[in-house]
Amino acid sequence: MTKYILKHRNRDVAFFAMDEDGDLYSLEIASPEYMPILGNGPKNLAEWIQNRAIPEGRPDLSRILLETGCKTALEYLLQNLALSPSDSYWICPESLKGITWEEISLYQHPDGARIPFFTSRGPTYRTIQNDSALTGSLEKYNVYRQGSWHLVKNGAPGIAFSLQNINEAFASVIHERLGFAEYTKYTLCFDEHGTCESCSCRYFTDESHELVSAYYVTGGICGQAKTPQEAYQEYIDTCIANGLDHNYVVHFMDYMILTDFLITNTDRHWENFGILRDPDTLRFLTLAPIFDSGTSMLYDDPVSKTKHHLMNIGVHGLCHSQAENLCLVRDQKAVDVSRLPDERKTAEFYMACGVPVERAAQIARCFELKKDMLLEFQNSDTD
Repeated sequence: MTKYILKHRNRDVAFFAMDEDGDLYSLEIASPEYMPILGNGPKNLAEWIQNRAIPEGRPDLSRILLETGCKTALEYLLQNLALSPSDSYWICPESLKGITWEEISLYQHPDGARIPFFTSRGPTYRTIQNDSALTGSLEKYNVYRQGSWHLVKNGAPGIAFSLQNINEAFASVIHERLGFAEYTKYTLCFDEHGTCESCSCRYFTDESHELVSAYYVTGGICGQAKTPQEAYQEYIDTCIANGLDHNYVVHFMDYMILTDFLITNTDRHWENFGILRDPDTLRFLTLAPIFDSGTSMLYDDPVSKTKHHLMNIGVHGLCHSQAENLCLVRDQKAVDVSRLPDERKTAEFYMACGVPVERAAQIARCFELKKDMLLEFQNSDTD
């Protein structure tokens, strides 16, 4: 059993003890308003900590644990103070309670701060790693360049042509064509054979902007709401109550839902969107730019589809189906379909990224069908 302090920059947020299995004991909350979770119980904080660690099943987790001598992703997270470029939270062992945020911040020490750890043989120093709080299923790592943190995601094993990464870049093209500024731009990296290896993006967080996922704003479909529709409205209401403009929030969410429908994004779950806030005042600043759109464009299904098949593809998203998601939209015309790439341009984009002609044509055809389906939705009678 080890004692820890949950910190937000230099503020003590909570004191707790944790065993090797991640169970919390003797939780004492010092600053309730700074807690990163819904509710203030040990179970919720334990969930937040576990969710911050690298998930089991990630392709690179075994290598990371072997190289660092850690037994679990949780041990690796705590060994590196649970630091992330996404926010200002960290977990400090009580034995290091004299250390300050300025001494360990990833923004102030991009090469990794060296901190002391005390063993039976005396003090030793360890360099903080920057990847212990990288969540998600794809192998990924952080790189600091040109004064900013960047996320690099490798292709998923078993997914041909690194399609998830290529889809991130295609989503960037869509947002650019539609003139929507609040998105995360992804760029692709290719090997010497022209095969896509990875995609990268610059973090939209920094020392004055931290990310809070929608799940940790309201709890999403796991919160107090009884239905996904109620959860969605609760999220919008909370954003507005915290100072964001009503029209801005509604338009942004309409746009996100409609573009996710277009690309058949099946993974817009409640931790894949959120808000940016001021770490000092906790004031909501904006909605977080749209990010993580790679699980889309039938990335794992090379079979051509009809409109009926496309509409019935399941989603892990706001609601349980694409049709339910569309029912949340207030402004059906929030996306101008005429500005989107046509079938030929879409196929050319994927072929230029190393996707074979037949597969690129299938992807482009399905995207064209989704454009038609969106037009039908926009022209439907909603009275």
